[in-house]
Amino acid sequence: MPQSLYLRDSALRVLLVGIAGWALLLPANAQATSNAQKYTALVKTYCGGCHNPTAMKGGRDLVSLDLTHVAAQAPVWETVVSKLRAKIMPPVGLPKPDAATMDGFRGWLEKELDHAWAAQPNPGRTEALHRLNRTEFQNAVLDLLALETNIGELLPADDSSNGFDNMAGTLRISQSLMERYLAAAKSISRLAVGSPLAALDSKTYRVPVDLQQYDHVEGLPFGTRGGSLIKHIFPRTGEYEIRADVAGARRLAGTQLFEISVDGERVKLQDLTLRTGQANTESVVGGSVRDAGNIKVRIPIEAGSHEVIATFIRKPIGLAEQIREPFQNPTISGNVGGLGGPMPVLSAVTIVGPYNDKGPGETASRKKIFACYPARSSDEAACARTILSKLAHRAYRGPVSNADLESLMAFYREGRSAEQGSFDTGIEFALRKLLVSPSFLFRLEADPETTRNGAAGKPAVASYRVGDLELASRLSF
Repeated sequence: MPQSLYLRDSALRVLLVGIAGWALLLPANAQATSNAQKYTALVKTYCGGCHNPTAMKGGRDLVSLDLTHVAAQAPVWETVVSKLRAKIMPPVGLPKPDAATMDGFRGWLEKELDHAWAAQPNPGRTEALHRLNRTEFQNAVLDLLALETNIGELLPADDSSNGFDNMAGTLRISQSLMERYLAAAKSISRLAVGSPLAALDSKTYRVPVDLQQYDHVEGLPFGTRGGSLIKHIFPRTGEYEIRADVAGARRLAGTQLFEISVDGERVKLQDLTLRTGQANTESVVGGSVRDAGNIKVRIPIEAGSHEVIATFIRKPIGLAEQIREPFQNPTISGNVGGLGGPMPVLSAVTIVGPYNDKGPGETASRKKIFACYPARSSDEAACARTILSKLAHRAYRGPVSNADLESLMAFYREGRSAEQGSFDTGIEFALRKLLVSPSFLFRLEADPETTRNGAAGKPAVASYRVGDLELASRLSF
């Protein structure tokens, strides 16, 4: 080979090797820059007609955005990705590239957004203190004490934001609200422990006047009409009087039967017939002849939650449906459903007791609370510590410090040493404190020490892994 050809061939080889080496030494984002230029042209061609500085369709100007810095406008490109995934951009009827090009553009955008996030993660920050709203408070009490409470009677409605009432930023706490929480804690702890009552407990459940009582009411037994189902917490074991106020019973001309049952077992059946010159007659399970509009029965009931049903036995309708449908108003005069007059309706149910108090009983709440029960007075302090330690561990959603436990024990000792105090009274006092403790009322997610001050002279980090307990607590709610 001539020397000139050899030299030229050698020079060519050196040049090719140099080019290859230069390609290897190119910046990592060179390909990304090339793709950015390619997809910038694509955006101008297929999106620029609508998303330009003049048209601003949907409030978006995509033409002016720099695809070499996707992270700078990440929220906009996230929206574009979602539109491309749904295949609704460009709109139907307008020119669009082939599917491979569209998928390539979407995939490239997703990778760029992921790389930007990995380089500078910003997971956001929830509120450090998040008060339980009243629904969360009710559910937490149910889990902790197996006690179903009517939270609407104990706590006011929470403020809402954007349609949600569990936003930490709006769940403030005022002095009046704190007083309501204190009153609720007292009521709940007394019911859960089954403390003795200073007087008879009386509660009236009124039936809404607009409730349709002509037909069957959902949740009540089949074969009945109207009435009400009541879930009542009986605070102590003993005798309770159940009273039902029936409106319209004095005007009856036809036979109407009214029943009261507890946990599905009938305890009273009364005939509401009241004819001219005749006394009211009835068939009673424990009771005597009484006024047709005021039905009463007194029966022994164990402490705890029970279902009380007060309703009418439904009679067959003596009305031909092909002629006309029954008028859905039980108070209308005339022949309603072949009954010969207006139908009686349930106005209210009142539960009074306990008479002949037999004690707190063995309720689901007491089984949850009393992990032990002292046989001797010398065992009470140790047993109380065991009970409160287990309750606090569940209520505070994590480990309990000695300071927390000693605070509860101080309330236990106060209740135990009070006038007519007992072991149960001490536990009740401690339970009151637990239910208004910040560790129970609030979900706390504090930043790690290193994110607040930095560690060993290093700057604080911008993001960190949420602790297992904090994350589990957040997910549970």
